[in-house]
Amino acid sequence: MFKAVRFSKVRIQEWVTDVRWTDAFRLNEDFLTAAIFARLLYFPSEALSTLLPVFAANPGEIKESGFWPSWSVKAKNGAAIRVEPDVYVQFDDLDLIVEAKLEDNSGGQAADQWAREWAAWYRNEYEPGKQALLLGVGGLGETDSHAQAEAKTVAEGANMFLQTNFPGVPSIQVAGLSWRGIYDRLACGTLGDGVSPQLVRDLREILSYFGLRLYQYLGELCGLTREPWIIPIGLDALGVFERWQKRPNWLESSRSLRPISASSIPVFWETSYGKS
Repeated sequence: MFKAVRFSKVRIQEWVTDVRWTDAFRLNEDFLTAAIFARLLYFPSEALSTLLPVFAANPGEIKESGFWPSWSVKAKNGAAIRVEPDVYVQFDDLDLIVEAKLEDNSGGQAADQWAREWAAWYRNEYEPGKQALLLGVGGLGETDSHAQAEAKTVAEGANMFLQTNFPGVPSIQVAGLSWRGIYDRLACGTLGDGVSPQLVRDLREILSYFGLRLYQYLGELCGLTREPWIIPIGLDALGVFERWQKRPNWLESSRSLRPISASSIPVFWETSYGKS
């Protein structure tokens, strides 16, 4: 589906002539979530734990998974509330609830939404001894460190909401990641031999479609040298640059400004090198 969108093979309401559909899908949060996580579910558990470094231990193999499960839960006041987390993954040893936002900008995740989804999981899916984790992706800051810090703040608000509206539901367990962090780990190529290189390329292409590009802090340059468009510059190349910059060919570079009169040539020379 992503390839069809990427190459303009998907048309919706073709009578709308002022919309480019290759751009319209960039505004769709659910399309991003589905395109990424549908592929992540094919990762071996060890590679997935590396790409999503939020698990205290390897969660085991995936038993079941689904997108936008519909759960219902009753609040303290008797109101029936329906929620749809973006992704629900049941591992051998953990249930993962994913709430994703379109962009990494801080402030996108909501404490009350987390609380409702956590309460709904507990009322519908909990079994004695079963562990769960709510993972917020996006909406928490542009780096994983920012996302993890903000996730703790959002979790505090979610726990207050739980105490008020869903008494008896245990405290929420959360983690936060940024889309940027996921993209950078894909670029680093440290996911192991069990991951298809084509799958990694697809994931990076999808995230690039949504605006992410290779960008590393100086202390995190793991992916830069693997980019084919980054070409090392040798000393011989620097010499060529230096010679070229010392004596620019004004006659050639000013071709688009012609006609040039004979009197203008000394002006170029004096401007560049001073009067002889």
